[in-house]
Amino acid sequence: MKLYQVEHYNCEKYEDAYYYREDKVYTDKDTLLNILKEQGYEEKTDSHSEGEEVYYYKDNVEDMPLFREDLVTIHEVEVIEEDK
Repeated sequence: MKLYQVEHYNCEKYEDAYYYREDKVYTDKDTLLNILKEQGYEEKTDSHSEGEEVYYYKDNVEDMPLFREDLVTIHEVEVIEEDK
C-alpha cells in the first residue's frame, strides 16, 4: 500500500528556511494533486537535478510577507504488510 505525505518548504531570501511535513497522509495521489491545485499551487519541474523532480509551488502565501513562497514536495510512503 502506498501513502502520500506533503512536505512544505517555506523559503525566505535572506533568512533561515522553515520546513515541515504534514501529519496527514493521503491514499490517492490524484486527489492530493487536485487539492494542491485548488489551493493555488503550480506544478514545476526541476531539470537541474537527476531524474527531473516534480514539486508544487505557491507564491504570496497568506499571512506571510510577499517575498515568501511555499514549495511543496510529495513523499511516497510504502507500507509493507508482513505475513503473520
